[in-house]
Amino acid sequence: MVKRTSFEDDDCPIARSLDAIGDWWSMLIIREALFGTRRFGEFQKSLGLAKNILTVRLRALVDQGILKMAPASDGTVWFDDTHNMRLNHVDPSSEKVASFAAYPGMKLTYTGSGERGPAPHGHSMYGIALDSHGTPYWADIAGGNVGELDPETGKTTLYPPPTVNSGIRRMHMDWEDQLWFGESYGDKIGMFDTKSKQIKEWADPTPWDAPYDAVRDKSDYVWTGSWSTDLATRLNPKTGEFVQYLLPTTDVNIRRVEVNNATNPPSFIIGENHHGKIAVVQPLE
Repeated sequence: MVKRTSFEDDDCPIARSLDAIGDWWSMLIIREALFGTRRFGEFQKSLGLAKNILTVRLRALVDQGILKMAPASDGTVWFDDTHNMRLNHVDPSSEKVASFAAYPGMKLTYTGSGERGPAPHGHSMYGIALDSHGTPYWADIAGGNVGELDPETGKTTLYPPPTVNSGIRRMHMDWEDQLWFGESYGDKIGMFDTKSKQIKEWADPTPWDAPYDAVRDKSDYVWTGSWSTDLATRLNPKTGEFVQYLLPTTDVNIRRVEVNNATNPPSFIIGENHHGKIAVVQPLE
């Protein structure tokens, strides 16, 4: 059997896009999403695809950041449509879908993820998270902003961090409605306080570490992982102290992260993107 060639690290954006999409079923799923299909059953009915295959393809598209889902406290689901720059709200009980423009009234000529540099490249969408009131927030990675949507009015507000074009990617909302995120172009960890609407930043001590995601544990430490240096990083926001852990495997490409608050002290869970592994960092203090 011929092994499929991976273009994940190719310099060409078209090759990387084809690698992420993978096959014709994924292309057809994206087509249906662009047509407005939102529910699993609707995808299955439209495509005539077996449930197990559809589940695998949808999960892959979510993992690649092409489609995104976020559960709400009331049982509804928010997800963003990166290609059309919209946020969508699904209510399973009523089977209704509401769609909101992320950048209403703005002329969008750039839809990529931007790059390091002194200035933003337009606007786009990346991570998404909800506060305890069900208000959605997203990462405008190309524009360097945290986006906020008012579901009642459809109004969106953009909050730029102190660092211009910082490359905000994945994010986690904590129990105090503080939004933590990685600033991959600015090499920083950021926190947006949804109550005060203020953003704080902590500079990563390792150059080009490119924090991808950030999550707070119950001991008030904040964790992030690098997609370029194989470092897992723990921040004490109160003191600004960083502790970094070098993983035993090289070239892991950390993206998704989570914490396990059931251990003592809490442990850090990492997805090793390039090797198909899960790593756990268990601090001794």
